[in-house]
Amino acid sequence: MKLVLIGITVVAAAAFAFGEDRKVSITTNDGKKYENVSVSRVEPDGLVVMTAFGVVKVNFTDMPEGQRQKFGYDPSKAEAFRVAQIKASQERETLISMRTTAELEAKAAQLKASQEREIQRLADEENLRKQKEKEAQEAKKMAEESKRLTGQIVAVKDQYAIVYCPKPISVPSSASSLGRIGGGGGGYGGSSSDPRAAYGEFILKNYLQDVAEGDQIKIIAIPDGVENVGKRRLRAYKFIQNQ
Repeated sequence: MKLVLIGITVVAAAAFAFGEDRKVSITTNDGKKYENVSVSRVEPDGLVVMTAFGVVKVNFTDMPEGQRQKFGYDPSKAEAFRVAQIKASQERETLISMRTTAELEAKAAQLKASQEREIQRLADEENLRKQKEKEAQEAKKMAEESKRLTGQIVAVKDQYAIVYCPKPISVPSSASSLGRIGGGGGGYGGSSSDPRAAYGEFILKNYLQDVAEGDQIKIIAIPDGVENVGKRRLRAYKFIQNQ
């Protein structure tokens, strides 16, 4: 507001220095002449004029004393105007700098978020690939080791059932070297060439069906080591699905 008031005062004082067509002739202290140029704007520290070569500002300090007074030059107002201009310029630069900094920070944040999303996407893809690979390996292993079992439930426990197999069990050639289920009396230890090794009892884990002693079952299962049941050691299987 102070800058505007200073400018208005100077314009009013200078209005008498040129006619209605706002044409003036100026000769500077170094001899440069501006003949019959149009005054575009009057400022406390000089005139802004239109020449054949464009817009030029001629400072009052570059004019002879007579011309300065003619245009209402006031050194104190000129200095106040100069200081106000500097302050306004600094404020503009500060605002531009703040806006630029904010824009840069926003762009940096966007870039960081984009990079983090890409890193997460790649990590998710890698985890998914590993999970699928693991599932494929498990499925392959299960297919290689799985057995078709037929038997009769002889006991139902909290975590497993004991099944009696009355006939030889089909053992794939790719099956574990543990061989067939345990032999005579349900014990484990016979070789595949021993007829007793093809019969007996085994433990069935993960069999969550509603069954009772005496029920017949036909299932697909995979070997799961050997378990102690009382004084016996029985081959264990994990239930996969019904046949």
